[in-house]
Amino acid sequence: MAKLALLSVSDKTGLADFATALVEQHGYTLLSTGGTARALAEAGLPVTEVGAHTGFPEIMEGRVKTLHPKIHGGLLCRRDSEAHLAQAAANGIELIDLVVVNLYPFEETVARPGVSFEEAIENIDIGGPSMLRSAAKNHASVTVVCDPADYRAVLDALAAAKETEGASSGAAGGRGDVGRSAASGSAVLAALRQRLALKVFQRTGGYDAAIARYLAGREGQLGGHGSKDSKPAGAAGADSAAGAACGVASASVAGGTEAAASAAPGSAASVDEPDLAALSGFPEQLTLSYRKAQALRYGENPHQQAALYGTFHEHYEQLQGKELSYNNILDISSATYLIGEFERPTVAILKHTNPCGVASADTLEVAWEAAYATDRQAPFGGIIVVNHTLGAELARTIAEIFTEVIIAPRFSEEALAIFSKKKNLRLLVAKEGLGADSLQELRSVVGGVLLQDRDKTLGRPSEFKVVTRRQPSAEEWASMLFAWKICKHVKSNSIVYCRGEQTLGVGAGQMARVDSSRIAVWKAGEAGLDLRGSVVASEALFPFADGLVAAADAGATCAIQPGGSVRDAEVIAAADARGMAMVFTGIRHFRH
Repeated sequence: MAKLALLSVSDKTGLADFATALVEQHGYTLLSTGGTARALAEAGLPVTEVGAHTGFPEIMEGRVKTLHPKIHGGLLCRRDSEAHLAQAAANGIELIDLVVVNLYPFEETVARPGVSFEEAIENIDIGGPSMLRSAAKNHASVTVVCDPADYRAVLDALAAAKETEGASSGAAGGRGDVGRSAASGSAVLAALRQRLALKVFQRTGGYDAAIARYLAGREGQLGGHGSKDSKPAGAAGADSAAGAACGVASASVAGGTEAAASAAPGSAASVDEPDLAALSGFPEQLTLSYRKAQALRYGENPHQQAALYGTFHEHYEQLQGKELSYNNILDISSATYLIGEFERPTVAILKHTNPCGVASADTLEVAWEAAYATDRQAPFGGIIVVNHTLGAELARTIAEIFTEVIIAPRFSEEALAIFSKKKNLRLLVAKEGLGADSLQELRSVVGGVLLQDRDKTLGRPSEFKVVTRRQPSAEEWASMLFAWKICKHVKSNSIVYCRGEQTLGVGAGQMARVDSSRIAVWKAGEAGLDLRGSVVASEALFPFADGLVAAADAGATCAIQPGGSVRDAEVIAAADARGMAMVFTGIRHFRH
């Protein structure tokens, strides 16, 4: 009996060559649908339309074409079950041995600007995932392919299995070496089928998660067929369901329509009411779905294996330099979020995700001198990020320093020529503008993950509270707000000293806040920067007066912090005693 292969693909890469090999080398009969059948026929291959095979036409504009017992019976029939085989024969069901399906491009469709809700809905594949899952469930007997990249491996495994069949008679005649070859050929195909089945469930799981993420961001549209005038929901948009612009995660809701349908009318799970947890971005069940984007040389350390998943590379264009490392990618993300706080020409220098120098000015060249002056040692092997076009003058200056990565929205041609002499230097253009945002962030913990809204707010200065007798001057206010933006991006406990739009000293990651202050003061001294008349920013409250006293002793005249300590009165008194102005923001910015 001829072997039957069912092919229905949206991505026709390599299809004709693969199908030709199936027919000519392995004796398959081809069964197909719509555009795939036309492509096969145009390649000169004999092909049977699914409608002719099932005796039932495609209906409802192609929404129903493969959802038929003659398709799924042929996929799910167990070849080792006499009952299954008898039922298949009694119902005229031919067994399908190989399935090639890739899905409607839903993710690509919804990623396009301005795509309508109706178009998105029509790109939800129903028959494709159903065939893939049926075949994958029965992978002991059916080879299932969801990725054109696997065509070569499938043909090789089929060739090995074909040799197995040819060697079987030799094995029966007592030739042990041939018997071992036959067993080996069968094992190759069986192992491949298992790997391909796993890939199917990973792919369909990710596909469903992408759909759930999209629908979670549509307000009042979940029950309809879609409208060309449909608009996305507000703050709880498509990106809010675990991740978004930077592809942090995808989310799906446990229970689904069955759980909703079983609830009593008017109850919290009524079908007329949305799942508020899902719409807020925190569904009852979180499904993570990422595509592998890059195999990394190693992780944080050489003994750790690592890979990058998601859409990171869609946000940057690498113009030159070595492949990005695990640590580079972490630093680039931190740099991108930090620079997104600023509109004036700004330069930030980071090391191990912490800013070691930041400055804003009328030009990037002036900003660079101020940022670099903060710490002339830490930038060695660090990351530099700017938010305006990086030109030749600054490029010549930076080129003198060993830097891992430079990020900018644009580079001038002269700057590119200068940097081209440093072959290992990685130059990145931020495709979507620096500060590309994700709404949520994900952290792995023992036994699971933590999901939270990203810390995007700085608070409203109009709502900040001056708690000291002395009011800050206009210059101090400007310096405080600049420092407040930066301390949010420094690992806790963080202390940042600034004057104007320049960092003077940064203290990061100490267990005692006073130690972070001392480190920042020491770093400023090492850089030859005078802290007299500076402002100090603390991302969290001063639990004791000692941290504030250390800042005052160093020369700071103004402090900005969240407030909220049981010893606030003590800290305020210490500020008043030293003639300092102090502002409480009411907002904490821990960063771990």
